[in-house]
Amino acid sequence: MARDEGLSVIALTDHDTVAGIAEVIGAGTVSGIRVIPGIEMSAEEHGTHILGYGIDYRGEEFLLQLERFKHDRVEGAVRMVENLKRAGFAVEWDDVLREATGAVIARPHIARAILKHPENKDILSGVSTSHDFIERFLSNQSPHYVHRAHITCREAIGLIHDVDGVAIWSHPAIHFQGDPDGLE
Repeated sequence: MARDEGLSVIALTDHDTVAGIAEVIGAGTVSGIRVIPGIEMSAEEHGTHILGYGIDYRGEEFLLQLERFKHDRVEGAVRMVENLKRAGFAVEWDDVLREATGAVIARPHIARAILKHPENKDILSGVSTSHDFIERFLSNQSPHYVHRAHITCREAIGLIHDVDGVAIWSHPAIHFQGDPDGLE
């Protein structure tokens, strides 16, 4: 698709994982597209995401830290599923795993698993998209949501720099719409 769009360089920056980078670099080589390895790291301040471009995605310590992040995400997701089951939703952990298909597990996977169960129709009361489900039942303020430990922005930047990457603040205005002083 990148080649068809006339691009010669792309970056892959998935959330808290580098699992697809080698595959994309290989496909880029075949297609004549330069692929910049990257990541988008979740940090705790204001739900900030820090992009890392040009990283050495094979760094041993870096990969260990990403495994810790993955473990924390899975633990949080399991607890969210249990919270939703107690609230009356029909959903099993295996349903969520099928939705994730090996990706880093996140709220959209839980939402899709629940939306696929016809027995949830009444409790969903009109909610039909993953986005709407997350907004209503898994927002950061929801009693079903499980807050997981995040690293600080400083730590995310440090991890990216440790693997020779360039750190950039991803979509900063989203969290500070109408608050230029807060953004500053």
